[in-house]
Amino acid sequence: MIYSIIVTYNPDLKLLEKQFHALCLQVDALVYIDNGSRNLSDIKRFIEKVKKVQDIIIVVYNKKNIGLGAAQNQGIDIAMANGIDHVVFFDQDSTPEQGFISKMLKVETKLLSQGKRVGVVAPTAIEEGSGKICGVTLHERWCKRQVFPQEGEFSVLWVMASGSLFRTEVFHTIGKMNPHFFVDMIDTEWGYRAKAKGYEVFVTAGARLFHNVGDSSKNIGGRTMHIHHPYRLYYHARNNIVQLYNPVYKRYRFRVITKTFARVLVRIGLHVILVKNGMEYLKYGIQGIVDGFMRKLGPYGDTYKYRFDTDS
Repeated sequence: MIYSIIVTYNPDLKLLEKQFHALCLQVDALVYIDNGSRNLSDIKRFIEKVKKVQDIIIVVYNKKNIGLGAAQNQGIDIAMANGIDHVVFFDQDSTPEQGFISKMLKVETKLLSQGKRVGVVAPTAIEEGSGKICGVTLHERWCKRQVFPQEGEFSVLWVMASGSLFRTEVFHTIGKMNPHFFVDMIDTEWGYRAKAKGYEVFVTAGARLFHNVGDSSKNIGGRTMHIHHPYRLYYHARNNIVQLYNPVYKRYRFRVITKTFARVLVRIGLHVILVKNGMEYLKYGIQGIVDGFMRKLGPYGDTYKYRFDTDS
């Protein structure tokens, strides 16, 4: 059996309903974890509406935003408590194609039959607005190389959580999502952790997920820069830098302190130059860098020192 886990935070109800109708006949149950949304009354009306269509709808209403990782773990715990063997995560603005789940399960079965130690299988993500294929990063030690899947499967460094299919048994050995990151880089860190424990992380071109990235975007020399709320830049900067202290990044620390750090600085600079309230992005970005080097995690404004080697 398979449960879908959808974490919501101030969602667009039209997109959420679109996702529901694309997904409801493909899974055994939908698990909604709401993280203290401001439009809670609208969400509750939505839930009552979809309960008339899907037999099993499980909902958790968190009183405040506990973070994406912690909310995903609530969904995992619910699935495991019910003896469910698979879960698939979805962002609130992602829509799977028809036959998505069956395609994903077929790919997983094929990889397992080939003797692969599968940690997770992810689909090829398609940007909803542009129709562009989102790139994925191949498994290489000294450099990162992006590919844009057209066919087959790829063993990669990490995959986006939305649309990703997990066997619940892997959480016993790899662990669940790291809730201390709060938001951003959660799926990336899990992928590195999976690889450190001998699992492979796969993306397949055989299933597609249509995904909305960012609140808006700007085109820079033929490349798209996705723009989120300023506070997201804080988490992006901090959660990249703090990986210096994460044992599962041991082989990649030189890259974190050089290429990753440079990329974070460039990203902050582009926001300062190109976005109207650029100085606000600068404030959040620099604070994120400082907190990353200080080993701080948790929600912005309520951070704490964190040690990866004591994480259970």
